[in-house]
Amino acid sequence: NYHIFYEACAAAATLSGSTNYSFPSILSKDKVKAERTIDLEGFQDLGAFAYLTRSTCKTLRDVDDVEMFERRIAAMQTIGIDPEDISQIFKVVAATLNLGNTKFDAPPGNSEASMVMQECASFLELAAKLLGVEAKGLEAALCNQTRVTRTERIRSPVGVRQAADNRDALAKALYGMIFDIIVANTNNSIGFLPDVKLFVGVLDIFGFECFKMNSFEQLCINFTNERLQ
Repeated sequence: NYHIFYEACAAAATLSGSTNYSFPSILSKDKVKAERTIDLEGFQDLGAFAYLTRSTCKTLRDVDDVEMFERRIAAMQTIGIDPEDISQIFKVVAATLNLGNTKFDAPPGNSEASMVMQECASFLELAAKLLGVEAKGLEAALCNQTRVTRTERIRSPVGVRQAADNRDALAKALYGMIFDIIVANTNNSIGFLPDVKLFVGVLDIFGFECFKMNSFEQLCINFTNERLQ
């Protein structure tokens, strides 16, 4: 769920001059399946991320985010997620946050096109690195649209607002992919059989809500609600 964004940032904030988190550092070693090092490259104090600062609530009373971070990892180990897959999950989560810090501006002399602002280039480059793609290719994908006809592919630039929408759409898609992967692993761990009809009832699930100012957390809640229904 969306708490992982805050928890991973809290864990990264405990590191000094390194991105490697030693798991477990808080939980007892006999409470986890395996000790390991988690690379938290791309995470930092949550105040640095646009997606996490749209809400006034950044911490929960009597909740240790670092401890909960370790409990998330322990839970992923319990349902059988491969250690390499756990690493990749955190890379995608970090990439999502860094994407959110990417802002756009119109190139000189072309108000109908867009480009990544120079002061945000480092966030785009880090997101691209975490996703395993070229930064220039990622920028081109966000700042252009491609139309496919019967005979050719037509590529044209998009404006600043559309580029920002593309960025948010990609962030949502990445979050959705991670959600699907974890659900699939959970199903496998409990012996889910696709040819057997099962019913799971969820009581008092968060409802879809649209506020005057929709926070990142509300987006995640609404998205999860849609998927579960």
